[in-house]
Order: sequence, then C-alpha cells, then structure tokens
Amino acid sequence: MRITVVVCALHRGPLIKRLWKTRGRFVEPQRVIPKPLLKSNVEIIDPCAKPKLPPWEPPVKDDIRWWKPPPLEEQDNYHKDPMYLYFQKCRLLEGLKQARILTKCAQFPGFPPDLKEKIGKVTIPNQDLLVQRNIMFSQVWHSNYKKLPKRIDKSKPGFKFSREYGIPGLQASQLLLSNLLRLCNTQTKIFPDILTDYQLVKSSFLRSHITYDNKLIQIVGNSEALLLSKQPLPNFASNDVIEASANAALPDIYPVSPMIDIPKMHIYRTDETSGFHSGESNDLQYYPHTLFITYNNRWNCSQNCARSLLYLTGYAVNEAKRRFGANVRQLPEPINLQCVNMNDSTFNFLFLQLNTLDFQTADGIKNLLWCDPHNLLFYKKFRQPWLGKSSRKNKYLDYNAEVFQKFLAVYLNGMQQNV
Repeated sequence: MRITVVVCALHRGPLIKRLWKTRGRFVEPQRVIPKPLLKSNVEIIDPCAKPKLPPWEPPVKDDIRWWKPPPLEEQDNYHKDPMYLYFQKCRLLEGLKQARILTKCAQFPGFPPDLKEKIGKVTIPNQDLLVQRNIMFSQVWHSNYKKLPKRIDKSKPGFKFSREYGIPGLQASQLLLSNLLRLCNTQTKIFPDILTDYQLVKSSFLRSHITYDNKLIQIVGNSEALLLSKQPLPNFASNDVIEASANAALPDIYPVSPMIDIPKMHIYRTDETSGFHSGESNDLQYYPHTLFITYNNRWNCSQNCARSLLYLTGYAVNEAKRRFGANVRQLPEPINLQCVNMNDSTFNFLFLQLNTLDFQTADGIKNLLWCDPHNLLFYKKFRQPWLGKSSRKNKYLDYNAEVFQKFLAVYLNGMQQNV
C-alpha cells in the first residue's frame, strides 16, 4: 500500500477528547463590574441568574392545548392499595413453571386421554390440500403487503438484506386462524350443532381476579377469539385423578416470588367481565369452550404458554363465580376450558380443569393442566441470496398434517356426531 499524506495524517478528534478528559478544565469567568457603576447607585443584575417570573396562565383556561393530566390521586378508579396487574405484554421469565404456582396447577403432558383418542377420527375431503392453501394464503397470497422489519441472518451477519414487503407475522397468524376456523365450520353435515350451539366472539375482553399470598392479581386483556357453546365441555379427568392431585407438588422458584414480573397499579377497576354484561342473553345461554390467542414476539414457548394459562384461569374463575356464586372456593363440579396458542407456524394446545379457587396455599386439591407445546405446522426457510438463484425466495417445507388434526379435535370436542 502506498504511504500517502492522507494515510499518515493524525486523526485529531480522539486525541483532543483524550486530552480534554485528562487535562482539560473549565474556569468560571470572572464578572468584573466597572468602578463608576459601583460608585453610582445603579442596581447590578446578574445576567446568568434565572429571572423570577410569576406562573404563566393560559389566556383560555379550557383550551385543550394547555391541558395537563390531574394528579394520580385525583384520577378515576384510583385506589390507595395497589393491585398486581397482569396484561398481554407482561412476560413471566420462568414461564409455565411460574404460572403454575400462581394458578395452583398440576401439569400432565400431551392431550387429555379421552380427547387424544379423537385425534384423526374426523377428516375433511382434501384436508391437507386445503390446509396448505390456507398456509400459502396467510404467507404469500394475501394482497395486503406491508414493509417488514429489517432482517438479520446469524449465519451471514455481514450481509445487508434489501427491505422486503410482505405479510407481517401477527397478521399471518390471524389469517391462518380465521381460515382454519372456517375450514372446521364446513363439518356442519356431520356435526349440525356447529350451526346451533357454537358462537365465536372476536377480540374477546377479559377482566378477572385471583388471590395469591393475600395479594390480589387482576388478569386483563384481549384475546384473538373466544368460542362459546351451549353445552359445557366434559371433564378432562375423573374424580380419582382430582383426588390424587392433592399429593402433587407445585414447582418451586424460591427465593424469588412468582409475582416478581407482574407490576403494581393504583388505578384499576374492581368489576369482572368475560366479554358480556351481566344479565345479557348471551351471558346466560353460552359457556366458554375454547380460547384462541395469537402472538408474534420473541418469547420462548414456555412463556407464551404461561400467558395462555393465566387467561384460561381468568375465564374459568369468572365462569365458576357466575355458576356457583362469588364466594365459592371448592367447586361442586369442575370448569373445563381449552386454548389454542399460535403464531404463523407453531401451535400450542392447553387444557385446564379448574377444581378449586383456593390459590392461597399449595395444599389440597390442585387444578389440572394438560399442555402439548410446539406443534410445528410447517417450516419456513427464509431466502439466502448469497447461495445463488435457487435460494432467492422463501420456501415452505415439512408440512405436518397431524397439527390440523389436533386443531379439529379441539374444535369439535363436546359436539354430538350425526349418525
């Protein structure tokens, strides 16, 4: 390399910063007042001093441009005693282990035994072809393209991708969910109760309360959809399993409190709702059946399942209080709920049987949880332009037909088949 004046030139920027850091100092300038001014009785005002001005008031007091929020104590729904508020973006770092402590749940792997036998029993004509078309519609064929976040590939960290336009991950999961639900609704000939007994509520809102360690926890937020049915779900476990759960041990994360990730709030509402006002016809006719939650975050699988478990518990607690009264602790009969937690390619299935509302102690009968996590419907291989023309487009591989069979079994659980 040729030695030039530019290469040999010294970069003075870092040098000046280093010298200023080690030897630099700031000398306060001396303000010298002329002697004639001192002899004459002239008031000397320091130009660097802040002037004392009266508080400014807007010319129009009701002008919205000058509005200031009132103090915290004067706002609506303010309470002196704080409440722990769990919402959609609240992540439990220990995941499902932490949520099980709060909800007093004993966990079992996979599907409940009775429901596991129903997987694959009902099939739709051209089922796999239709599901694959729904996948392509949610990933490629939908016309609402938006600018996607800048992509970084860990295997090629120095490669700069051009900005891409496509379907965002959250919208893709919502499209896939709506299309799969529509595909399940085509079974009305075999299951006519779908038309008469099912009702789907989009963007269902929940506000519920549970008590742990003498502290009130409010569970609040929206889910993608809530499926209601006129008949409650059958029990996932028998009475023998419920009684045996008294000997099951809950996870232990001592010395950390399981409420460490849930913030405190002074402004909150104390009423409870599952999406309907008390006394409405829908509130009396239907029972919660399946909860659908979509996500597009960087949480791990256990943390996403923990959020689903808390929302399932919130709906189940509200349903138990609606059926058996606000002060019930040991339920006369269990409350059963299902949940499908999914993103654009992965499905997590959860099943909750609520047996007790006594979350204060770890003794006695437990609530029961079945979890079947990380069911990959397909694998999305992102484009790698540095490998040649064959890798310049995204590829969709390894379609798993069993995932939709599980989805269909969850949707049709409790329905009577037309013989």
